[in-house]
This record gives sequence, C-alpha cells and structure tokens, in this order.
Amino acid sequence: MTLFTELDLLYADPVAHLEPITLSFRDYVLQVAPEPPAVERAQEHWRARLAELPEPPQLPLRIDPADLQRPRFTRRRRDLPAERWSELVRRARQKG
Repeated sequence: MTLFTELDLLYADPVAHLEPITLSFRDYVLQVAPEPPAVERAQEHWRARLAELPEPPQLPLRIDPADLQRPRFTRRRRDLPAERWSELVRRARQKG
C-alpha cells in the first residue's frame, strides 16, 4: 500500500521527498462506490428508524419565514491582522 510505504519512508527519513499525489478526493470518491447491497441495507435501516427519530429543534426566528416577501442575504467578512493570523496558524500546526 502506498500509504504504509510512504509512512515507512518518512519514518526512516523525515525529510524524504514524496511524489505529488495526482489523484484528487473527487477521483477517489468516484472510484470507490459502495456495493449496491450495502447501500440498500443502509437505506432500509434508516427508513425503518425514520419514524422514531426526534423532530428537529425549533430555532428562534426573528420573523416567520412564511411572512417574508423577498429573502435578503448578507455576506459577512472579518479581517485578521497578519500577526493574529500567524498565531492562529502556529497554534493549528501545534495541534496537528
């Protein structure tokens, strides 16, 4: 398996050069389809459980969506100063 071969290589030499991956996640998903019987079993399971699942929570709304004539969407943006962004990236790397 490529994964274990590369892990073994990196374990022996942490700065070893690995060839770039040419397969995208999309390519992988399209190639690895579940077997139809497994899909059918999963669908049957969840259809059988559907009646016993709880209702979704009632979220507080400022206005009833049925009363909206024309919905309005707002894009929000917030900028981080470079030093705060660097600190965020550093902490994320520490956590893995």
